[in-house]
Amino acid sequence: PQSPCFTTTRPKISIYEAEAKQQGRDEADLALAMADNLGISGDKIIYYDIEGYTESLTCRIAVDSFLTGWTARLHEQGFKAGAYGSPCRSFMSDWWDNEPLLDDIWIARWLLPPEYREDVPLFGDPVCGLTDDMWDGQRRLRQYAGDHPETWPEENGVYLGSIDSNVLWGEITAITTTTNM
Repeated sequence: PQSPCFTTTRPKISIYEAEAKQQGRDEADLALAMADNLGISGDKIIYYDIEGYTESLTCRIAVDSFLTGWTARLHEQGFKAGAYGSPCRSFMSDWWDNEPLLDDIWIARWLLPPEYREDVPLFGDPVCGLTDDMWDGQRRLRQYAGDHPETWPEENGVYLGSIDSNVLWGEITAITTTTNM
């Protein structure tokens, strides 16, 4: 589910704090079941995607309550909790006061034109209340470009189609396969 103020027909987070918190716990349980199906267990991080929404104090409180339930449930099961969103349209700075606190954040702050860049900053760009002391250290990721085509290596390489570009200075969980020989 998304914010009650998200303009879509998708399921919504309840405007009632207790219900929103329980929804967060329920979504964490679904994510944990999926992680288990993929063979992912404890001390890994799972991110929740909070899309941007129209500002309303009621909706901001609902999203905070949801993420509090999300984080608490993942922590209870030995996982780390993260969330993805826009600093301004997902009101990420609100999340800093949540207890328990999200372990990492994945910031959607796009640069134009959308292309690979080696020098994209994670800090030094305080915007919409998201300051450098929030999730400092290695607890931030940033999606700096949305859908765009890339080829690697740049000349005569493999065409990757439409991808997003990110800079990672936080935790991710990767699914890898191994072959016994």
